[in-house]
Amino acid sequence: MNTPKDLYDVNGYYIVEKLIPEALIDQLLAIYKSNILASKDYFFRQSSNRWETNKTSAYGYAEESFLNVHDYPNYPDFTETTRQIFCSQSVQEALTQITGSAEHNLMQSMLFDLNTATHAHQDWYYLDSMPPGHLLAGWFALEDIHQEAGRFFVLPKSNWIDFDLTVDEKISTTPYRKKLQDYLDTHQDDIYAPALKKGDVLFW
Repeated sequence: MNTPKDLYDVNGYYIVEKLIPEALIDQLLAIYKSNILASKDYFFRQSSNRWETNKTSAYGYAEESFLNVHDYPNYPDFTETTRQIFCSQSVQEALTQITGSAEHNLMQSMLFDLNTATHAHQDWYYLDSMPPGHLLAGWFALEDIHQEAGRFFVLPKSNWIDFDLTVDEKISTTPYRKKLQDYLDTHQDDIYAPALKKGDVLFW
């Protein structure tokens, strides 16, 4: 029988259902809406790499994603709740199951209130561990993710692909994005966009 680590190593991702208690998610979202979304402060944005105030869509969602939400000194309740999620015993145990390592470090966190339609990519292009190849990410579903919202997707086993980037593709995101998009266009049948439910976590 394949273990979580076996499946993660082969496919490049692993899903743990209902890993985060719904009550804790509800607590986080309540603090987010009352303290963060309603705030007039500047927050550093993952999507734009700039300090910006909140701009909300017609439906009330923050248009720009947030970076390092586990470290907002001016919002201790929000920070503490995010850490309770990211660093919970259940998350640590899941990480150990899929990596075989007893300990893990939290390097970065993000929060997406609205789908930012991120370009297809391999994460190591933008950030990685030292030495490289040991970074792992988790996508935490804070609600049931409907198909119409644009679901998170992976390409199983693409973790084994070496795209052999040119110099231009290494130093500029524009040709790199084109290369990845061209690959995606010719591998549509490989795309896997799971119907994640509230509390599920996809590790990749």
